Amino acid sequence: MDVLAPVDADRVRELVRFGWAIAELRGRVRLGSQDDPAEPQSSAAHFHGDHALPLSGERTCAEKFYELTGVIERLSTTAGIEQIHASAVDSSVRESQEGLPAHMWVTQLAADVRATREDEGEGPWMHFAEVLYKWDAKIQDLLAQGPFGEASAYQLGRGLGEVTWALNGSAEPQDVDGWEFLLGQPRAEALGDLLLRLGPCFHSITAKAVVGSLATWNRVAMDPAWRSKPDAVPSLRRQARLWRDLLVTARDPGDIVKPRSLGKRIGIVVVLVRNLWLQTVAFIIGLILLA
Repeated sequence: MDVLAPVDADRVRELVRFGWAIAELRGRVRLGSQDDPAEPQSSAAHFHGDHALPLSGERTCAEKFYELTGVIERLSTTAGIEQIHASAVDSSVRESQEGLPAHMWVTQLAADVRATREDEGEGPWMHFAEVLYKWDAKIQDLLAQGPFGEASAYQLGRGLGEVTWALNGSAEPQDVDGWEFLLGQPRAEALGDLLLRLGPCFHSITAKAVVGSLATWNRVAMDPAWRSKPDAVPSLRRQARLWRDLLVTARDPGDIVKPRSLGKRIGIVVVLVRNLWLQTVAFIIGLILLA
């Protein structure tokens, strides 16, 4: 397999983040005003009733969506795709808006559809999904013309983001938003190939650790008993965010399980085994094999 030399790791991590943000945008528009099932919502009313200052996970869905659109606009600029115009992804734009950068058009359309989807049905959603599909294709085409690996980084971020943000737990397993499609063998292998290709741009053991974790979740996805558990989708979303953080921040995966004292080591191991035992086992096996 071709391996990308770590000549511009920062650029790769930015594009991974950008791809994830595109997948999240689609997911948040699909969910509409529904709460993110991976986030606790019990304290939201308290925070906003008293105008307390929330942490990221304590913000409302509307606030998180607004934050996301700002992230996408900034990452679109740093990705260098401003030359993709609104008219290239949506034939319905007015003449005065044809030269508008596509990222501004898409985020505005996303906000409009998200705000009205429950009242207007599936029509606006399908229009937005088609526009986003065309924009994604233009992004991939443009990045493919740049240095080798840039398009791969974007696809990796979007593919990992879709594992959680495109997933509909009630869909048929083999549908495009079902467990067996998003985490089936073809997709898991494709994401694994992208991870290993870009491995030198991350911490030395990150790629193999995430590949091992993906393999574990592939087994969960293929097992009706596991994927039907009530906490399966929220657990997967938390796991996917951990993948994203490891890839975007160049964090050492060993920090997750490396405590500062024996007492902390025992406590962390107990928590991991109780709550994330599948992922923990896959991660430890990956470290052992690498060693």
